[in-house]
Amino acid sequence: MNLSASILLNKENEGADDSGSKYNLYEVGMIRELVLYLLRQGCYSEEGDIVVLCAYLGQLARLRDALANEVAIVIDERDQVALADQEGDDEGELSSGITIEHVKVTRRVRLRTIDNYQGEEGRIVILSLVRNSGELDDEMPMFGFTHGARPNIGFLKSENRTNVALSRAREGLFIFGNAANLASRSPMWQRIIDELETNEALGPALPVACHRHPETLEYVSKPGQLPQLAPDVALSRAREGLFIFGNAANLASRSPMWQRIIDELETNEALGPALPVACHRHPETLEYVSKPGQLPQLAPDGGCMRPCDFRLNCGHVCPFKCHSDDQKHACVTCTQTCTRLCTRGHPCTKLCASPCGDCFFPEANVKLPCGHSKASVPCQQLSTLESVFCDFIVNKDLPHCEHAAPMACSTDPSTYPCKAPCSGIMGCCGRTCKAKCHGCQQKNPPSEGEHTQRTQHLPHSCEKPLFCEHLCQDPCSNNHTHTVSCKKPCRQACSHTRCKLPCSAPCAPCQEPCTWSCPHRSCPVPCGSVCARLPCDVPCEKTLRCGHKCPSVCGEDCQVQLCPQCASDDKKNHVVDFIMQRTLSEVTPELGTLDEMTITIPSCKHTFTIETLDGHCGMSDFYRQRESDGQWLGMLSPIGFRKPPACPTCRSPITAPRYGRIFKRADLDILEQNVAARMSRALDWVQTAILRISEDEMKAQVIRSAATIKIRPSKARDLTEKQVNARSEALKIQQEVPIAECVLNPANIDLHAIDSAVTEAWRTMAYSLFNAYKEAVAVADTRSAHMQAWESAFSFLYQHELRALMDNPTHMPSQPRENAMRLAKLQFGQSPPVVDRRFVVEAFWCTLHIRLTLITLGRTWLEEVGKREADYPQHHFHQWANYIRFILKSCARDVDKALELARSSESHRQVTKTSLLCMRVNLEDFRFSFYMHSTTGTIKDCRAELLEVADKNGCEALQLMNDVLASHLRNKPEEDMFWLEENFSRAAHTIVDEWSTIKATILRRSMFYQEVSLKEQMEIVRTFNFGSTGHFYNCANGHTYVIGECGGAVQRSICPECGSPVGGQSYQLDSTNTRANHFDDLARQPLVV
Repeated sequence: MNLSASILLNKENEGADDSGSKYNLYEVGMIRELVLYLLRQGCYSEEGDIVVLCAYLGQLARLRDALANEVAIVIDERDQVALADQEGDDEGELSSGITIEHVKVTRRVRLRTIDNYQGEEGRIVILSLVRNSGELDDEMPMFGFTHGARPNIGFLKSENRTNVALSRAREGLFIFGNAANLASRSPMWQRIIDELETNEALGPALPVACHRHPETLEYVSKPGQLPQLAPDVALSRAREGLFIFGNAANLASRSPMWQRIIDELETNEALGPALPVACHRHPETLEYVSKPGQLPQLAPDGGCMRPCDFRLNCGHVCPFKCHSDDQKHACVTCTQTCTRLCTRGHPCTKLCASPCGDCFFPEANVKLPCGHSKASVPCQQLSTLESVFCDFIVNKDLPHCEHAAPMACSTDPSTYPCKAPCSGIMGCCGRTCKAKCHGCQQKNPPSEGEHTQRTQHLPHSCEKPLFCEHLCQDPCSNNHTHTVSCKKPCRQACSHTRCKLPCSAPCAPCQEPCTWSCPHRSCPVPCGSVCARLPCDVPCEKTLRCGHKCPSVCGEDCQVQLCPQCASDDKKNHVVDFIMQRTLSEVTPELGTLDEMTITIPSCKHTFTIETLDGHCGMSDFYRQRESDGQWLGMLSPIGFRKPPACPTCRSPITAPRYGRIFKRADLDILEQNVAARMSRALDWVQTAILRISEDEMKAQVIRSAATIKIRPSKARDLTEKQVNARSEALKIQQEVPIAECVLNPANIDLHAIDSAVTEAWRTMAYSLFNAYKEAVAVADTRSAHMQAWESAFSFLYQHELRALMDNPTHMPSQPRENAMRLAKLQFGQSPPVVDRRFVVEAFWCTLHIRLTLITLGRTWLEEVGKREADYPQHHFHQWANYIRFILKSCARDVDKALELARSSESHRQVTKTSLLCMRVNLEDFRFSFYMHSTTGTIKDCRAELLEVADKNGCEALQLMNDVLASHLRNKPEEDMFWLEENFSRAAHTIVDEWSTIKATILRRSMFYQEVSLKEQMEIVRTFNFGSTGHFYNCANGHTYVIGECGGAVQRSICPECGSPVGGQSYQLDSTNTRANHFDDLARQPLVV
């Protein structure tokens, strides 16, 4: 190829891959063969001599794949010189630095896209333009298109890219593309193609001529032709031998050059169906190879099948078959085992060709400098025994603490992490630290030359028992307060079901029949209630699975009882009698006495005598017993909070049926505390929500909404009879809970007749108030756990007695239900529990304050829409006024309920505050009535009536205030007067004075009346500070009080609620008072009133 620049025309269509990039498989095939052809010329084999530039990335990827498997063998020129020098030196040592490099064509040829080949050059550049419309104009000078759309050459129209592509070659440039397409779309390409055509460098095929036979010129226009026309670069590259594989007849018939070559080979007898193969060392043996796979079998190492008998420098024979390469065996690696010895006479274990290096032959029982013996030491360490690690275990004192630890002799004790228990006294709780000593050392600064003083310890759980007997899992600290939210599984578990809620969540007691029964007695109340039967001391007559008699009493589960005769020796040695300190092997259940019979605790399987567990669980607190013979006489109900009975050994809960009255009472106490905690947290949330609400901001929002709302004209209508009846029924409900939130919702069409546009705006404005109201109602509706259990037990007994009466109609009394009630009360023998209704009363207060706020906002709404009669018709005004009157009636109904509850629980302070709310509700009711008469202009007609009502209500308010003050002066000490002034007197006097102002306004026939705000004087306040550092107690009536400072009773006082004695003297609590342990655990839950 003697043209410096040429372009090959083609009309093969281009393609496109998924990314839209173009490619041309015809050009890929032609360029691959051209690259291989040029590499075989010898003068273009350096890296970067040949550069292939692609117009598109898709073409580059396909060219890379086409050349990826082509391999070229390159020997460095300096190594060629070294080989030549060694060929004549048979005795010299062969160099091991000869480099024979097998590289892929892609490492010699540079593949680039046009855009990424800036500022570089190559000796030969092959340019693949890719774009082709599939048309090739026969008249090249014209380059015109007479049909179809003009071809698209993409960004090849860019002159900058074209200039880069055509200016990279130093010696030769080959261009593959469609000249007609390029010329038709680019003036620059038109000029280039004209110049190439002028130099006869443009055509549909590449001209190829052998440098040894230049007279023969061949043309290549398709992939596959070049290897046929120039199979080995004109067959001129071989110096000593040439092997040709092919079909001689086909080649001779298509090429005169091949005809001459084949004739010459035939004359020299170098043409045949098989290759003759003979080893240069054994030429007498001639083999013929005609199929693939035969040559590796006949000459696996390049010679023949005879073994190579060359002796290597190490003395071993060459391991290969006869081979012609590497005659000096410079590259042969001996694979025999090394026969050399170390300086101590140990044999080498490596291969002969590998350096021996250090000797690792094990020397047994070596005495070390420390005096200990090492079982095995490598030979190479014998000269430096001081570096050998001694693993003999010795006890060493640790430098940073008072402990000693076993460790290897060579281990530095200063780096050893002490794993002994710290055993220090933790300042946060006074307990002994059980963490590892090393961990606590890290928490304290080191002391130079001394033991580290461990005053700070690793974080640890509090682990003090909570009221539920679970351990507190919160991190312990100096100011730690026990958690009030136990996450352990709930203790409410029985044979029917197990509660899946966490321990501190309120849950309902089991309502299924109690399973504690025996032939002599049975428990008549539900499973979740406190058992209402006497214990049975009769020995059990059943037989265990082992065949021995049950060692327990009647009514216990025989399946869990441990047989004293079949127990293991370890269990027989356990102490089961804490009084006499006897073991299981020393008791005799057959005697049938309580100090001999045993009970196995179901939860932990520990066994004790019945006498031991009776005393441990406090049976005398729950049952009356005759002292002379121990006969059970009746049941007792101890006061105060009871902790669940736990196993004396492992603290697991005791749930044996005999102690059902004890552990179920404790479970109910826990439930009661959970209910109290939930109610307290809920009220605290309601209180916070109320305090967060700004009445002024809500009034401003009401004014803005009233200014924008427009009501569609509609026919005026009053409340229907159904709505009036529904309101009346809602106010008559006798439940001790406030009016439901849905009843107060103005969107409730069953009760109210408010336009939907107004209710929608009101719902948006008052959402936070209604949400807090709903939560307060839920608190008031919460049932006490003890009351729930008592009611279910009584109902259970009543149904049982009623069924018994119905089953015997001949003796059934005339009033069976009343008779069943009487029999149930006699059998139950327990009055209803005194429930602390403080939370319920406080919930009523919250709902009343919310409703009073709603009334204030409702008044603001009426005042604003009253100014816009065009947008707000008069009948809608009256409907909204009826809604406010209904809220006022609900307040009157609920404040009476709250007062009744406070009086029934003898909570004098709650009675006082509720009385103040009664005075305010009456005042607000009259204020709204007075406002409506003034607004509608009817005050002149009913002035006398209003004056009479105002005078009557004012007198009643004054009388109520005087009664409350007199009651406190009669029953309360002087120090209670401050509380009375802050929480009652000031606001009560304001209300009484307000009635006088109202009467004066009516008498003056004045239309102006300035109302006095009572909001600041009637704020909801917290009456209990549960963040106290003291302890909590209950008075005789169950009211809770706190003793501050150390929490001990050092003086007497009276209950601020009911006047009962509280406290004590000399740290002795009054006999009528009890410890309120459950409130101690509510210390972080402020109650809201």
